[in-house]
This record gives sequence, structure tokens and C-alpha cells, in this order.
Amino acid sequence: SCQANQGDRIKHSTDCRGMKHHARILVEEDIPRIFLARKEGKTLAQIAEEFGVALPTIHNVLTRETWKHIEVKEIDHE
Repeated sequence: SCQANQGDRIKHSTDCRGMKHHARILVEEDIPRIFLARKEGKTLAQIAEEFGVALPTIHNVLTRETWKHIEVKEIDHE
């Protein structure tokens, strides 16, 4: 099944998410920094400009649509 195949890709580290994605701009170390910037009150637009990405990219990170495999302690308790 599709779900089983995706599980195998994750298990065997052959999926192309995060650092392995060919079109990535952000790096793993940026993800906690993005959450911290938001916690400090920066707008999505300010964060996007700081990291050189589009506003929807920051939104997707903060809503865990992308980079959800990166643990961010600050949000795991909310």
C-alpha cells in the first residue's frame, strides 16, 4: 500500500524530506530558530525575509506541515 511504502522510505532513510529534498532552502538548524523568532513576536513576513524564503514556507514550518520530523521542544508542550 502507499502508506506502507512511505513507512518503508522513512524506516530506510530513502525519503526525500528535509535536508534530502532537492529544492530545500532551510536547514535543520533553522527550524528551532524559526519557532523562537515567532515566540519572540516576529511576524511571518519578518521571519520569511530573515531566512530568505516565502511567507507560506514559514507558515508551513510553524503549522508542522513541513519539517515535522525535526523536534522543537518549545512547541511540543503547547
